[in-house]
Amino acid sequence: SVAWDWRPETLQQGMLDARKALEHDPNYAPAHGWLACILAWRAACGWTVNVELDRAEAIREADDAVRLGFNNPEALMPALTAYWAAGTPERAVAVFERLVARQPDIFLTMPFGMVIVGTAYARAGRTAEGLALIRQYETAFPNEEWGAV
Repeated sequence: SVAWDWRPETLQQGMLDARKALEHDPNYAPAHGWLACILAWRAACGWTVNVELDRAEAIREADDAVRLGFNNPEALMPALTAYWAAGTPERAVAVFERLVARQPDIFLTMPFGMVIVGTAYARAGRTAEGLALIRQYETAFPNEEWGAV
């Protein structure tokens, strides 16, 4: 939960917590996903000593989250966010498209992931598809806690 606070000090704690979880279970996909998300967000905000190093680690962790938790939205949503924030929106789109082909309703448990992927589509130059996905989210989840985007 500290990762959602989005302040440097809480993200630091979230990063430590994710690393500790991975010490206990290196195959725990959500920890890989959240570590990726935190690293990418810190790099995007400049809250790190080495932006490129954190960005590269974020992508590696997101790759692990996708590999280990391909059917787990609690691992995939932060991994997709990491790809987007780390400047690789094409990877977020590719993972999303493979995922939806296998499990079309995967984001019912993490609906805001549709917005993340929608912005990834837009950043990858596929603006119409991205806006369509964001509108689908707004229509399907009008009362979702994140509200209209």
